[in-house]
Amino acid sequence: AQIPVLVVDGKVISQAVNILLYAGTLTGLVPNDLEGELRMREAILSCEDLLYTFVQTVSITSADERAAARVVLMKEGGKSYCQLKRIESLIGEGEYLVGDSLTVADLEVYTSGCMMRSGFFDGFGSNCLDAFPKLRSFINRLARHPKVAEYYKDQKAAWVVGFRPEEDTA
Repeated sequence: AQIPVLVVDGKVISQAVNILLYAGTLTGLVPNDLEGELRMREAILSCEDLLYTFVQTVSITSADERAAARVVLMKEGGKSYCQLKRIESLIGEGEYLVGDSLTVADLEVYTSGCMMRSGFFDGFGSNCLDAFPKLRSFINRLARHPKVAEYYKDQKAAWVVGFRPEEDTA
């Protein structure tokens, strides 16, 4: 069986990216043009690559060893470092990754970065994105988006701080 799953009208939709694209299509958060859709998928799949690299450390039973492995991933030249540089390179001069409106690609990059800096995962501190200023700025801009800010404003879990704007970054 696959997880996650979404059941719609008795039909099972599986795989996170598939569910994301389905929801994005229903809510108008998917570009209408082929080039925009390709750029959106590139950003989403780049985040999935980053997640896959990170997930390989989850099975390390020693917390110290797990944190150390994640530090190695994040060092300059490390696999996660390079993946984050790639994601950062997708950020242009506009407010959003694709076109002039919010897409699921923006939300995927935002949530991926926020989870890393949230402090929820050992080995990734709140400063883990310091080497990626353009990515940090993008994440903070998305955190200030009215709908995003509204969603997280009343959340109480400690890790939610990673989903809120950093005070010192515009």
